[in-house]
Amino acid sequence: MDGLDLTPLADELRQDFTKERFTHRSGRVLLSRIPVDLGLLAGDVYEIYDEDEAYRLINTAAGASPLAIFHWEEDDAQPWSNSLDLIPLGDRTYVAMAPDVTVGQDWEAIAAVEPHSTEIIEAFFLDLLADDGVTYGIDLFSSLPTRVVTAHLSREVITAAFTAYLDWDERRNPGAWRTAAEYLPESVSHDVDLRAAAVELVAEDTETNRHRYIEAYCAVVFSGTSAEAAATTG
Repeated sequence: MDGLDLTPLADELRQDFTKERFTHRSGRVLLSRIPVDLGLLAGDVYEIYDEDEAYRLINTAAGASPLAIFHWEEDDAQPWSNSLDLIPLGDRTYVAMAPDVTVGQDWEAIAAVEPHSTEIIEAFFLDLLADDGVTYGIDLFSSLPTRVVTAHLSREVITAAFTAYLDWDERRNPGAWRTAAEYLPESVSHDVDLRAAAVELVAEDTETNRHRYIEAYCAVVFSGTSAEAAATTG
């Protein structure tokens, strides 16, 4: 499979991703009817039926990189991670959920952005977190990650996105902000400023206290790094 020709894959995905989600001054984001299973597509296009092999070969050939790697280390639970990958194919970059057999996550493309730029990637991520990925056919989080590794998103964008996620959760489950602060995992509660902000939010749920809490939270969990380092961080 050396010199894998990505043109047939790009052509197939272009036929799937036709619905415009939104436009932005720097480009646009497109959706498919449902997330596209890239493992199945690799079987159809290349007759590669092992998802792990397809993931490695196609990502290597495309020069894919993680948009962000999310880690959870919560009390009384096994640590786990998942990631969003950027797969450049021609004039589009596809955003895909990395496969994870332990949680039954297939390798799925969920969006296309064109052209690739920092601005449109950031706009996509903010839109994704605004309803935890429901619009894109996924459930991204069940709680805020306790570490985020990214070479593509600033801490300011992560903070805005996490704010949008908790606002969405609050609309579904009143008290979600206060609950997030009340049950702060030990893996992040070592930070004095975060602990203080959490106590204030639990005592009084105000916009000011929410802002102080999420700023402190993201200061602890955010890890900006190079693309090369992000690609090897597990």
